[in-house]
Amino acid sequence: MKKEYIGKTPEEILELMPLEKKAAQVLSSGFCCYDEVKTAMELGIGAMTAMWGNKREDADRFKKDVERFQKEADIPFLIGVDMETGVGQTVHVEDYATEFPDQMSLGAIADEEEGKRLAYLEGKVIRNEAVNLGWNLTYGPVADVNINPANPITNVRSVGENPDHVSAITSEIIRGMQEYGDFCACAKHFPGAGMQSSDSHFSLEKTNSSKEEMEAIHLKPFKNAVRNGIGAFMTNHAIYPMFDDINVATTSRAVITGVAREELGFEGIILTDAMAMTGLTAQDGDDRHMGTIRAIAAGCNVILGPYDVWNAPAAISKAVRDGKLSEDVLNLAVLRVLRTKQRLGLFDNKKGPVEKLNGWEISKQIAEKSVTLIRDRDNIIPVDFTSMNDVMVMEPTHPGHKLSFGLYTNQTLIAETLHKDVPIAKLALISQEVAPELENELIEKASKADIVIVGTSFRSHSGQVGLLTEQQIAVVEKIVRLGKKVIAVVSNPYVAAQLPFVGTVICCYSTSKVSVQAASDVILGRLEPKGKLPVTIPDSMDSGNIEIVSHG
Repeated sequence: MKKEYIGKTPEEILELMPLEKKAAQVLSSGFCCYDEVKTAMELGIGAMTAMWGNKREDADRFKKDVERFQKEADIPFLIGVDMETGVGQTVHVEDYATEFPDQMSLGAIADEEEGKRLAYLEGKVIRNEAVNLGWNLTYGPVADVNINPANPITNVRSVGENPDHVSAITSEIIRGMQEYGDFCACAKHFPGAGMQSSDSHFSLEKTNSSKEEMEAIHLKPFKNAVRNGIGAFMTNHAIYPMFDDINVATTSRAVITGVAREELGFEGIILTDAMAMTGLTAQDGDDRHMGTIRAIAAGCNVILGPYDVWNAPAAISKAVRDGKLSEDVLNLAVLRVLRTKQRLGLFDNKKGPVEKLNGWEISKQIAEKSVTLIRDRDNIIPVDFTSMNDVMVMEPTHPGHKLSFGLYTNQTLIAETLHKDVPIAKLALISQEVAPELENELIEKASKADIVIVGTSFRSHSGQVGLLTEQQIAVVEKIVRLGKKVIAVVSNPYVAAQLPFVGTVICCYSTSKVSVQAASDVILGRLEPKGKLPVTIPDSMDSGNIEIVSHG
């Protein structure tokens, strides 16, 4: 830490900071190594987002680099990343990091007290593993209440559809994360994204909600998080007409200052979601820096991935000098960031103990206690494979990505786990747009199989809605008409509504390896499915509106 800042209060440090250093302190950039942080340190950038790695040497290097630049920086960085499913979501090194099932798994545990216990332990593990790497902030938990079955961005990232249940589970995650005071949880996506019907990564949505619905449902988990000492919120890039009919929530003073600060009494830091998302940039206009400036003016304190980050401090400073941004508003944003850093022990390098908890065992418990048998009309669970000669496992390719990408980003196929015990299980891939040749090939394979298992290994994140297209559904229905036994293993419970003709549906709520293994164990009779649906499955789903996304 800079010598003249040592021993000073946040208020005193603020007084010593020149305008461009203050402007930089509210910005966040990404890093993979020490060299990439040098420019950030020179500018005085306030926060960093850690990039992911797949090798032990990457994790070892991350840890050493973080220790080094935190000591060298004038003001230590907030360092965060998405950890909705644990540190293992971004660091794919099993003895360094645990991957948990998606949050809806916690909501599906039938005994709420047991769900809360495991949520608390999950929060503790995430904090332990993150602090071990030198990180102090997570972009989670997801506090959205998912009331739209076709929600393409929240879905199984949410605990469920009951706001009180979502509040209870997310508060326990937060408690586990923040217990020692050296780690900051961040409830997202304020003021709630569970009603959305489009993906903010690709479009700007004016939400179809009322103020009454917001109060009764979507704001509840955030209010509860404030009561439980949450350190941060993350905003949602959508318009909430009941509060502000024009501006995206991220740039709306009515939402950020009016609702979060004045109505909810939240005093922590408010982060934007990634600023490159279309939900935000759609309102930028010609000056791409204006999104950042308008977010600060609205009351946001940390700008994630701002446009042209190295030149953003100068753009913000110019906006202050030109009267487009109040310096008092900027000062308050910086002060909140500095106070958070002091509270987390970054000014004096104070950290709580790193406990020895078996993260993978806790993850396994969550998976096994949540896996749900949605229906089994013909009582074919468990399956006896001993007399079978041909088992077909049909998995959709991942929307917008190649299969190899899906496997590389923590997406496990049911075919992988079943094959260990059922070597005759063979994988057949089905794309979103099913050509006649592929359909004929799949039907032919199915006709020879003793049983067909349909897996839907989707994660609800950028561009992956987690639902099947009409063409994929049509192929599954034709296979059922062959008179074959068919089991659907879904990571998204709403897929059950797309497949009403499939008599047996198992939901594991996640594509994490522990979740898919739990589903396999149910099929094999090793595990009794005790989970309970935390959402309502509609009678039908309109699959015709599912967008096919191509990322090139």
